[in-house]
Amino acid sequence: AELGDIANRISIAGTQMHKQRKDLITNRRRLEVIIQHGGLVIYTLDVSGPSLPTLKFMTPNVKDLFGYGPDEVGAVEWRRDYLHPDDQAEPPLTHANLQPGEVVVREYRVRHWLGHYVWIHDCLVIDTAEDGSVEGVGFLIDISERKATNEKLIQASKMESLGRMAAGVAHELNQPLNFISLASQNLHKRLSSGTVDPVYAIDKIERILSQVRRAALIVGQVRTFGRSSTEAAEIVDVADVVADVASLLKGQLDLKGIKLRYDRVDPAMRVRIHPVRLGQVLINLVINARDSILERMETGDSPAMIVISTCQHLGSAEIAVEDTGTGIAADKLALLFEPFFTTKSPKEGTGLGLSVSYGIIAEAGGTIRAENASDGARFVISLPAPGPLSAAA
Repeated sequence: AELGDIANRISIAGTQMHKQRKDLITNRRRLEVIIQHGGLVIYTLDVSGPSLPTLKFMTPNVKDLFGYGPDEVGAVEWRRDYLHPDDQAEPPLTHANLQPGEVVVREYRVRHWLGHYVWIHDCLVIDTAEDGSVEGVGFLIDISERKATNEKLIQASKMESLGRMAAGVAHELNQPLNFISLASQNLHKRLSSGTVDPVYAIDKIERILSQVRRAALIVGQVRTFGRSSTEAAEIVDVADVVADVASLLKGQLDLKGIKLRYDRVDPAMRVRIHPVRLGQVLINLVINARDSILERMETGDSPAMIVISTCQHLGSAEIAVEDTGTGIAADKLALLFEPFFTTKSPKEGTGLGLSVSYGIIAEAGGTIRAENASDGARFVISLPAPGPLSAAA
């Protein structure tokens, strides 16, 4: 009876093991299909020792991603020599002193065997294996297309902002051009009559050159803002970016009867972001504030003021743009940063500005929020103080 019972238990266990083996084979086949056709490269690192991690395993489809096999990708020289120059600060697969439970997410560019660069999303999870050793399990995804699409959206948002600034830029350029025209006509008359005084002529020419420099500065600011900004993030002086934005927009706002005020920014306030992109976010916020104030001015008298203020606390820098416009409806606050959401007519906006601004700040490791102030709306950007390159950078 006991032998029969044991035999019965062995039979049941054998059936269960056979079923589990089939399940394991099925799951392995599914994973292989996903890895082969899903564009996902999986790797494991030995991070148990005090030295830099070593590559234990990498799926062969890495060759589809880079044009190189697992053995080549695992070599330290490859990771050093084939990384994009702007991403050299921390080469991939060189994580040290990581503890179980930590997750490291990074994005960087690697040169393909054919010569072009591939944008990689790298996610590594540190875990404890069954034998007690610490290992990292990660995956790599090609995000080149996503990056390209994001850059196109950013550029489209810039062009939209330039369109909304066009009238103001034209007015800003007309002032120096009108002065140059009048001064040139006066100088021409004096020269034609033969009564020109050298001191007078020199003074006129110096004034003309001064206005030429002013016009060139305006054109230069617009060109800088309009160009594509694919360069890597860098440490930026917030004071310089705020001053550039104020210089570009102040004249246009004065034309509408709107005052732009910005408090003195601490010259030590720095953040890690591309300066053109931070400027793009601030320009979007100021233009939106202008439109809101103009809408409120149509309904009656109201103060017309935009204030840019900054502060530092808890290792971060905050930049706030506050206006005296119509404010934000409560049911719209949660939707402001959604792509293509806008309260304006299709002729006045596409809804790209705030969603692109949100993406720019998030990519730099920061946040942006909107709230109603005592008299209008306030947008607050928070960016981490510069330090080692973050995962987002």
